[in-house]
This record gives sequence, structure tokens and C-alpha cells, in this order.
Amino acid sequence: HGQLSAARAKAIIANVNRLCRELRPQARLLVDAFGIPEELLPDLVREPEPAQAGRSPSSKALSNPG
Repeated sequence: HGQLSAARAKAIIANVNRLCRELRPQARLLVDAFGIPEELLPDLVREPEPAQAGRSPSSKALSNPG
């Protein structure tokens, strides 16, 4: 809508992506700080259970459709 130039928008996106990469190693620590119960976390954040650690995400999704 004419508020940002294309170059400025691309620079902002690049900076957001860079900041996310820098924050990635601390992501679990940040999630844990909120105290959300493990069973409520999405699979991308949840710690793998020992019995499922070797399973692929697709096989886990097939066995747990909910």
C-alpha cells in the first residue's frame, strides 16, 4: 500500500529471518519459561519420547491422527 519500498520490505524480512536464526538455539528455553504443559505443545516443540525418538515424523503422525 505504498508504506514501504520493496527494498525496505526485503531488508526487514532479511533481518527478521536473521534474528530468528540467532534465537533458534534458545527456543526451547523460551518455550519452557512459559510453563506450558508438555502435552499441549505442538510436535515441533515437544521433546521426543524415548520410544518414539527413532520414528520419523510421518510415521508418528499416522499413528496419532489427533
